[in-house]
Amino acid sequence: MFEKLSFENRVNAFGGVLVMVAAIYGASELTRKRTVATCVATYPAGTQMSLLRVNGQPMAPAELQARIGAGERGVLERASVVKSDGPSPYALAVKAGALEGKAPAVHFNWQPSSLSRPASACLTYQVKLPDDFDFASGGYLPALFGDTRSAQPAGTQTGFAARLVWAKGGLMGLDLNLSSSAISQEPQWQELPKTVLPRGRWVAITQEVVLNTPNAQNGELRVWVDGELKIDITAVPFRSHAGIAVSGVVADIGYRHAEAKPSVIQMSPLQLAWR
Repeated sequence: MFEKLSFENRVNAFGGVLVMVAAIYGASELTRKRTVATCVATYPAGTQMSLLRVNGQPMAPAELQARIGAGERGVLERASVVKSDGPSPYALAVKAGALEGKAPAVHFNWQPSSLSRPASACLTYQVKLPDDFDFASGGYLPALFGDTRSAQPAGTQTGFAARLVWAKGGLMGLDLNLSSSAISQEPQWQELPKTVLPRGRWVAITQEVVLNTPNAQNGELRVWVDGELKIDITAVPFRSHAGIAVSGVVADIGYRHAEAKPSVIQMSPLQLAWR
């Protein structure tokens, strides 16, 4: 779905649903804190996006591009696999900022072949920003998305994405995108309470999506940062029909605008579990 839409449409297609949810359930429902273990502990074993060849050596950018497949942008020019001091021996390094062309620096969809279009999924990875990272006007990190396998009538919802973003100063937030030509509302920024994306160290990001019964407001969306539950929304109408399912990870990595200060964002291999 997302490789077929413009960057602005992918990011800015929807916000009215969160407005409606907030009005019904109140702002406290969006940010209420409960003792909830990360979804990593509650899902069956999943799969990891490999950055290595079969011989255990890191992929060259061209190999990485080939493995990701059609629809990627910027992988060959701006991404590489490097040795890491983080949770994995190797990390994906993305050159962001001061680049010609579209922002963010890298875009690809990761859709594991074993993913069976489930109704819920758990994504986890770690990210590291340089000590002097310039947050500029904001940017994007990988997040879960879903779409349909078949064409839909005009005006019918075609999918969703629960976007993880940072704003000026590093304040973390969430944008919900439900893609439909019938939707024209401006997106709502939902802040992760008191959460600034740290610089100079590895930060664990975990996201869970549990799809709603079609046309019902019972979808669930959670985000943890370094193991702490930051967002717990339990009334999200992710989908209007049963043809929409979780499809994988939409990986936009980098700044909202390309003219930001040059920097390198490191990311551990994406890990995805579902049921």
